Amino acid sequence: MVKWFPTPRAALRLMLAASTAVAAWLLAPTLDEERERLIFSVESARAQNTGAPPPDARKSRRDAAPDAAAPTAGALSPQQQALVARVEQYLNSITTMKARFLQTTAAGSVSSGTYYVRRPGRLRFEYDPPVPILIVSDGTQVTMVDFKRQDFSQWPIGWTAASFLVADNLRLSGDITVTEARVINGDIHVSMFQTKRPNEGRATMIVQDSPMLLKGWSITDAKGNQVSVSLTRVESGLDLSKVSFRFNEDEVRSPGRN
Repeated sequence: MVKWFPTPRAALRLMLAASTAVAAWLLAPTLDEERERLIFSVESARAQNTGAPPPDARKSRRDAAPDAAAPTAGALSPQQQALVARVEQYLNSITTMKARFLQTTAAGSVSSGTYYVRRPGRLRFEYDPPVPILIVSDGTQVTMVDFKRQDFSQWPIGWTAASFLVADNLRLSGDITVTEARVINGDIHVSMFQTKRPNEGRATMIVQDSPMLLKGWSITDAKGNQVSVSLTRVESGLDLSKVSFRFNEDEVRSPGRN
């Protein structure tokens, strides 16, 4: 059920919060009080060569710990391990992918857009208006663009879970801890969290069992907020050479996106 909001701004604010919640599991950003934009500055991203996360990132991770209990990992049964292995093999078979996505929150806000992947290293979340957000990874760093604010934030991809999503050799182990795998109505649900950052939220990936097809995922962030993303019109093995996976600073000031 789609929720109606008293003002367009209220609806947009919730949609922005949802888009940043998806980004949170990928990027672990710090949000302002209204959850409308990233506080993380471009200046702090320039510290990437120091080998230590910027101060805002360290603060975000430290503050998140008391807000949510860390998920626990139990031993998976042989049947669950087999499901995880199948999903891992399927995800590694994807070289390119394009899909439409529909993003919903528990509050009822809905946003949509187009999702592109070109492994290894490249992804693009392109939100439809009125959400002025673009998330793009060029294989080296992840950039989140806010066209409304005409600014952007960047992280080395190795600091983010995005490195898992577009890894050359994707593994559902090591940096990722799987807590559960089961089949529900013909779909495989694999729940997981980032092993080194258990307090920063958890995700459940949903893959159609037969034939195997990525259908979407749900994310619960460190505050307990839930966002679900469903994919439609999924295509793989496409030529995405004309799709931009690089951040162009001139795009931020493009009048067509503000």
